[in-house]
Amino acid sequence: MTTAPAVLDAERLLTDDLYFYENLIVIEDRNRKPLAFKVNKAQQILHDKLTNRDIAVKAGQLGITTFFLARYLKETLTVSGTTAVVVAHEEFLTQRLLHRTTVMYNYFPSVIHTTAGPIYKPRMNQDSANQKSFKQMNSTFYIGTARAFVFGRGEPIHRFLGSEVAFWPDANRILVPTMQRVPLDGEMMLESTPNGEGNRFHEIVMEARSGNSIWTLHQLHWWYEDEYKIVRGDAAALPPDRGKLTFTSDETSLIVRAGWPDTEAEDRIRWRRRKIREINVEFWQEFMEDLSSCFLMSGNMFYDENEIERLRQNCYPAPYRFQNTLIWEQPDTEWDNPNYLIAVDPGQGKVSKSVATVWRINITATEERPLVQHVATLSGLYDPQTFAPMVEKLARYYFTAKIAPERNGHGMAFCGAVALYPNLYRQTDVVNGFQTKVIGWSTTGAARLGSRGTKTYMMDELNHLLPDIECHDEDILVELTQVRIAGDGKFEFVGKGDDFHDSAAIMAATRSSVRGAEGRGFAGTKGWR
Repeated sequence: MTTAPAVLDAERLLTDDLYFYENLIVIEDRNRKPLAFKVNKAQQILHDKLTNRDIAVKAGQLGITTFFLARYLKETLTVSGTTAVVVAHEEFLTQRLLHRTTVMYNYFPSVIHTTAGPIYKPRMNQDSANQKSFKQMNSTFYIGTARAFVFGRGEPIHRFLGSEVAFWPDANRILVPTMQRVPLDGEMMLESTPNGEGNRFHEIVMEARSGNSIWTLHQLHWWYEDEYKIVRGDAAALPPDRGKLTFTSDETSLIVRAGWPDTEAEDRIRWRRRKIREINVEFWQEFMEDLSSCFLMSGNMFYDENEIERLRQNCYPAPYRFQNTLIWEQPDTEWDNPNYLIAVDPGQGKVSKSVATVWRINITATEERPLVQHVATLSGLYDPQTFAPMVEKLARYYFTAKIAPERNGHGMAFCGAVALYPNLYRQTDVVNGFQTKVIGWSTTGAARLGSRGTKTYMMDELNHLLPDIECHDEDILVELTQVRIAGDGKFEFVGKGDDFHDSAAIMAATRSSVRGAEGRGFAGTKGWR
């Protein structure tokens, strides 16, 4: 443990959190030895990027809870009238957090010599099983469990940490009233290792990931912990891995994404292989690598897991924008004679999203281009009447792309709004194969194995098409992973929405309509197919 300088800068103690932690906060290491608190990489990322409403998906043992205990103890000791609350998911963890806070307070110097003179340690006037109060500062630090959180509903909370929220038995019971008691300039932090899909933590993460949320999402990967390495020759490595490693394609993709240099890459992958051998599939939940793989869920995936994993490894943020559209590939020149299809799942606009995905449909696959390439996505809480002209403008940007909207529900209004557009998917008569004048794709039948409705048909088409698809949009792939087959054969959509999924499935069902001899439309287009 390092000793604090004889005289500390009084102004920096109040304005520079890291200066405060490193000079005044003491923690215990894993061997219960005291040491000065210095932030690690994951803690530094949070310190630099925190907003007032944050949610973090984390790997285990990154010290995130310790960081917030130090942060909130500083607040209660230095800012008059502060109420800080930490809620954990079980009693054992609550007692551990209480112990860590007690260690920090007990090691806090009784007199701090500063450039502004001596500052005396605030005296604790209440030290119960769950609460520490400092009468001199009129501040309170409360630590409780999710099952027994009964802090007064009328009192404001200035700092709130929800620890391991994914494991809370009824998260909304705590979060709904708490959110009303934390002022806008207060701080709420929710953090957890993943615990499957369908719980409130997972829902908030997906909302934050979409960008349409009050929450800022932080992804804290396992490689932020320096100790998660095994060097060459170490007996802790699996016997075949003690020498030089040959990486799999999955490992190579991870190395590129994490940005490890050659030496570190070997040490990291060697550790990763050991952990996967220890805990098997649970590794991706306990040691978060990305949002697509960390939320494990019981039940069989409907879509081919290997193909989803192949696609997921090649996801990256869209490099371009066209108005509100995320663009992965700009339109080819007209002389390349590209075929584009826009599959549209219109939403209500208040709760359900409207999603339009743009696909390049190639007549034959080549080394450069697979049969189907996703190139752009337009999505948001738009009603059908607002969404229709946006999709039309996007379709003209892609050389009068064919628009294939779903005709059900809100899709009826969308189809009416785009009726004058020159290149629309129209329903095909299943008996004679002729195209009718009816605009759009009609989704029918129960969503279950063996159903003869078009819902199952379009999902089957998408599943069979996956090996021939190129897609870099993680929103689409996340929703595909959330389609499960229940015991009775029904499809379950375990996430909060299926809009991106449905758009992709509509593409699979209607893609053949853009092949062969077909009129390309009117102004701004050329030729016949």
